[in-house]
Amino acid sequence: MVPMSVKLQQAMIQFNGAFMEGVESLKDGVDILWPQKALRVDMPGVEETVYGYLAEMPLFRRWEGERQPKRLRSGSYSLKTAKYEVSYALQADDLRFDRFGIVAQHMRGYGIAQRRLYEDLINEVQANGTTTLCGDGQYFYDTDHPSGFDGVGATTFSNYRTGKALTSTNIISGIVLMSGLVDANGKKFKIRPNILEHSTGDLEAIRDIFLAENTAKAIAGALGVEYVGGVSNTGPRGLVTPVENPELPTGTWYLHDTRVMKPFLLQIETEPSGLEMRVDPTDPNVWDNDEFLFGAKARCGGGYTLPHISQRNEA
Repeated sequence: MVPMSVKLQQAMIQFNGAFMEGVESLKDGVDILWPQKALRVDMPGVEETVYGYLAEMPLFRRWEGERQPKRLRSGSYSLKTAKYEVSYALQADDLRFDRFGIVAQHMRGYGIAQRRLYEDLINEVQANGTTTLCGDGQYFYDTDHPSGFDGVGATTFSNYRTGKALTSTNIISGIVLMSGLVDANGKKFKIRPNILEHSTGDLEAIRDIFLAENTAKAIAGALGVEYVGGVSNTGPRGLVTPVENPELPTGTWYLHDTRVMKPFLLQIETEPSGLEMRVDPTDPNVWDNDEFLFGAKARCGGGYTLPHISQRNEA
């Protein structure tokens, strides 16, 4: 009979391997989208941070007299990190009766959960943007943002549009709206949306908008006939890149400008730990509950940058 200590060692190796397999199974740009729209800020040892942003575009001016330095308007926006954990209890009987091979498959899922921590956090921040305040004191997605921070700027703008189905016309009007936004001095922010984030439920609309002409050409080629047009695509193709996010509800889509700054913040105090194990036979939990504990932990937080560079649209 294999000693429990040997079985435990085997389980630890198998669990760790399965956990890391789960972590590595998700691919950037397909399963993990947050790096495309969130700015990562590593702040070890810092629980809460106050962020500030320029209310004016940094532009060169003719140097006459003294310099005119720009200063950040910090407002009252702060971002606080929180602790996250995922844990699993392995019953001693699972080892005794050689059931830990089945449990290893669950560990793969725990690895996926660790890999998705930041993704899920930024998705939640984005979804809550209609009810969560950002740096100018408004909800991040709102209809009456001041053109500058702290109420600075004579004009207001909206980055939250309703009644806007995912159509070529609405995409272009959204791009035009964002591109025309101005700073506290009335100068254009030079915003140029480059990402269109959409749901899986809107895939058909995306294909019609972005791939219609390509599809017609491909069909003509397959039939061995000359493509003579008839399916025009003079809309937003080439202006923005469609990015599918399965977590979005059907009918909700976003335009982001991520070229210089990104609309969301990911503040990391402590990276996910990887699989930690409490397997010492003298551990009180082993004595009290006849089980071994496995898990991972992290500390991070999500927030917002400029509302000017992201637009939420709902059908």
